[in-house]
Amino acid sequence: MFKVLLFGSGALGSVFAWRLQESGKAEVTAVCRSNYEAVSQHGFRITSQMYGDHIYQPSRVVRSVEEAVDDGTSYDFIVVCTKALPNLGDNSGLITSAVTQQTVILLIQNGIGIEGPFLTRYPDNAVVSVVAYIDVSQPEDGVIEHGGKSVLAMGPPSPRLEELAQAWRDGGVVCSVAENIQALRWLKLAWNASFNTVAVASGGNDSRKMLDDPECRQLVQRLMYEVYRLGEAVTGAPLPVMRGIDGPEALIAETDEPGVVVVPSMLMDFLAKRPLEHAVILGNPIAIARDLGVDVPCMQAVYALQASLVVLMASIVRASKYRHVFGTASKREECYENLRVSINAWDTNYVCANPKYVAVNWNAGGGGAFCVVPHSQAGKLRGDFPLFSAHSGAVLDTAFSPFDDDVIASGAEDHQAMVWRVPADLAEREEEDVTQPLVVLGGHGRKVGHVAWNPVAENVLAVASSDHTVKIWDVGQVVVKSTLAGFGDSIMSIAWNHDGTLLAATCRDKRLRIFDARSGNIVQEGAGHLGVKGSRVVWLGNEPRLVTTGFSRTSDREIYLWDSMNLAAPISKLNVDMSAGMLMPFYDSGSSMLYVAGKGDGNIRYYEYTDDKLYLLSEYSSPEPQRGLGVMPKRGVDVGKCEVMRFFKVASNTLVEPVSFRVPRKAETFQADIYPPAHAGRPALSADQYFAGQDAEPVLVDMESLFRDGPLVVAGEAPAPASATKFVRCATKPPPSEASQNPPPPAQSPVRRLSPAPQVAPPPVESQTPPSPPPTAATITPAPAVVASNEEANRLRDENARLQAQLGQVQAQAGDAQQRAQRAEQAAADSEQSLRTVQAQLDDAVQKAAKDADALRAQVDAATQSADEYKARLVKAEDTAKEHELNCQGLEKELRDAIDAANSLALAAEKAADSLQASQ
Repeated sequence: MFKVLLFGSGALGSVFAWRLQESGKAEVTAVCRSNYEAVSQHGFRITSQMYGDHIYQPSRVVRSVEEAVDDGTSYDFIVVCTKALPNLGDNSGLITSAVTQQTVILLIQNGIGIEGPFLTRYPDNAVVSVVAYIDVSQPEDGVIEHGGKSVLAMGPPSPRLEELAQAWRDGGVVCSVAENIQALRWLKLAWNASFNTVAVASGGNDSRKMLDDPECRQLVQRLMYEVYRLGEAVTGAPLPVMRGIDGPEALIAETDEPGVVVVPSMLMDFLAKRPLEHAVILGNPIAIARDLGVDVPCMQAVYALQASLVVLMASIVRASKYRHVFGTASKREECYENLRVSINAWDTNYVCANPKYVAVNWNAGGGGAFCVVPHSQAGKLRGDFPLFSAHSGAVLDTAFSPFDDDVIASGAEDHQAMVWRVPADLAEREEEDVTQPLVVLGGHGRKVGHVAWNPVAENVLAVASSDHTVKIWDVGQVVVKSTLAGFGDSIMSIAWNHDGTLLAATCRDKRLRIFDARSGNIVQEGAGHLGVKGSRVVWLGNEPRLVTTGFSRTSDREIYLWDSMNLAAPISKLNVDMSAGMLMPFYDSGSSMLYVAGKGDGNIRYYEYTDDKLYLLSEYSSPEPQRGLGVMPKRGVDVGKCEVMRFFKVASNTLVEPVSFRVPRKAETFQADIYPPAHAGRPALSADQYFAGQDAEPVLVDMESLFRDGPLVVAGEAPAPASATKFVRCATKPPPSEASQNPPPPAQSPVRRLSPAPQVAPPPVESQTPPSPPPTAATITPAPAVVASNEEANRLRDENARLQAQLGQVQAQAGDAQQRAQRAEQAAADSEQSLRTVQAQLDDAVQKAAKDADALRAQVDAATQSADEYKARLVKAEDTAKEHELNCQGLEKELRDAIDAANSLALAAEKAADSLQASQ
């Protein structure tokens, strides 16, 4: 009894699997995705003209290949029946977990070149190419309609393959094992590359309409002849003869029989707006023809037309509540100006926001800092606005707590993360920086590049470091609860799933990983984008799906859609463009919209996610490029203006500009259909409950309350005594020092100086005892008076003079040091300006190169079009020449006939003259 795994349980694969199981020689495990529920409960309902009506129940129905092997089953054959679609790329890795040394892999797919990825990935396994002829469709999940044909040809031959072929024959399938399987594949391609493609290119004609239309019939013939010529060049022999007819006319004759009407599969996919197999049916053969020097002008023309249709299909917007969403930049007075945004090269957003504040990574000298600006202070920021400045290295990332708008976390190059509370009097302070964080999270071996709060549990923070680890902190207890390891290089981004149980991370080693955040175990891992520029990840709300953005091996920008339960390969791949800036993804679960913005771009694209597909809705365009983006939580949008998303765009080194995305509706009443419940800003679990293993869904708020009351601002409880364990309740502001009560005048330098970072001990495990209060006047005991003798007074005067001299020297040295520091700071500022100039020149060069490449491609396209036109004119000229040749042949015959007639007349005249002369 064969163990068979069916990967691709569509109509074609399911019918052949059914007949194999009916032979009694095979047990079939079917991997089902979208049709899993229907098939697992009811099986396949098959209506067949050949075999009758049946309910086919596979031996086992599973959701994934991994589930198919979780019981230890070893499969003799894996039958791959998925469509070979260009957006899926190399999908050979999807079956890896089920492949053993004895496994034979069968590929029942259309097109040319499908075997290559499998032969490369599984060099020690037999990879069988299968050509199938079958009339079948699946009008709905679990329902299959089958006509009167089931034919398979497989190769190359082997004893095991012959046994499998016999099982199919016993199940009623016409099945053969062929030495010349590639020739048979090219023979089928001759039909697919002509009838399939012309059906789409002609606007939806079936085989009968194509053959009855003289122009379509001629195009079908020309395509077939080109495929025949190319197939014979590849195989080195004529393609097989059908029906005793040599050449394409056999295929046309078979399709042209009375009563035969074929609706090509590509036409069905096109009408259903599904992806087309045009790459393997036309694209791969054209590439082979180019390598062999075989001229295939008709195939090239039809392929170009189909590629245009694919782009057109992708641009068609379905019915959607959000199809008319538009973006609007804020007025100048609503922007945040006079900032000093960090110029650090680390891939970060530079900005984050909540309903109360916007925070910006600061370009600071002598340490690291960030600035928190209340929305009430929008406009031009005053020069002495206080900073948060305890880090000794540049701040790389910040994140506001989802449960307390006054709490923010930061990560920096000094190997530390810190958690802060925004003072209530922040806007009134004058150059009194916030230098005392609530909590310092140490123990990281290198710079901290990313911080992210758990969306469900209070005081749980993920901190990613360049030491190739992510630490999950219980911030209230100042304890690392788990460490996520296994990275091969720097971590590029991290993201929590909707219930905070899983953490996804992208890495410079080009791998995507998903961790159980509490145990630290890797639950899924797969190969991500192949480019070297890094990538980002975001979860799609409460769906088990992720999106990553990154670059291809050739530096194309890409968007991958993933199933979080199977990272062997992405569900789909979307090629965006060839720009150089990192794509920043943001997902709004309320509208199911994915926003994608490129660094250095002026546009923000937005897609709608549904049914495992991303549909491009539109894009917001601006002449000002963005360096980074922060996003407002949904509870902070303006429901009264039908706002569904608000970004804070770093438009320059000194400006942050809000950009609002709205649905164009009148908002006299609450628009419930575009505002499902959103995160309420309240924790569903405490840290103790979370780390004890409890799970919970996020706490949600009815958005109608925002329509009535405005944005929802959340705040922690009033500070409790310092012995409390939760940081949002335990940290009281330390008593002001003498220096803070009498601050020194600001330094006269172009880069603002920072207060020195506090000396931090290793992170405590238990709550700290509150510091003793400073002594009051009542507790200070005065020292007894002492009367000094004259000798003692003289000695003290001498000592005082000596100390005064030393003080003068120290002051002089301090003055010199200050001047050197000012010169160094000025040099640093000049270097920064030079760096910006070089970066601008580099950006200009990249843009120019891109324009030159576009111009070159346009020239190539024009040249190709001209060549096609010349070829068409040449064909027409050849036809005209043949016609003229035939006309000339006719004229020559008429001339010969006239000469013969003239000769006959002359002979008759001579005879008449002779007769006349004789009679006289």
